[in-house]
Amino acid sequence: MRRMVSISFVGLLTMIVGCPAGSGGPATYSVSGTVKFDGQPVKTGDIQFEPETPGQAPDAGQIVNGSYTLKAKAGKKKVKITASRDIPGKTTKGAMGEDIVAKEDFIPANYNSKTELTAEVKASGTNSFNFELKGTGAPAAK
Repeated sequence: MRRMVSISFVGLLTMIVGCPAGSGGPATYSVSGTVKFDGQPVKTGDIQFEPETPGQAPDAGQIVNGSYTLKAKAGKKKVKITASRDIPGKTTKGAMGEDIVAKEDFIPANYNSKTELTAEVKASGTNSFNFELKGTGAPAAK
């Protein structure tokens, strides 16, 4: 009985903590770069490297002050970028009924839901990708 409890505890601990890095998952590589929209650094947003090969999970990171760093699996990727910004002078109701500043998704759809951006993450060398986005194009998908 005591042995069964010990084995159960170890199994539970493994489920909670997870498998250690490098324990059989696909290798990941450092990816970094910049994101600008109409010549200005994107203040905050998200960037996603989605594999062109079906069945693999995407790799993602946050954009902060126009820069991002993340870990991604090697291969050809579709890159999706999203960001929102305050709408000056406009408010909406929050979950508790309070007034909050309204936000808008401002990155056009051809950079996210209908992305035209691509990158190839390589196992060797530098994986640095800079994206210069323009405001022309389809508005962001809602």
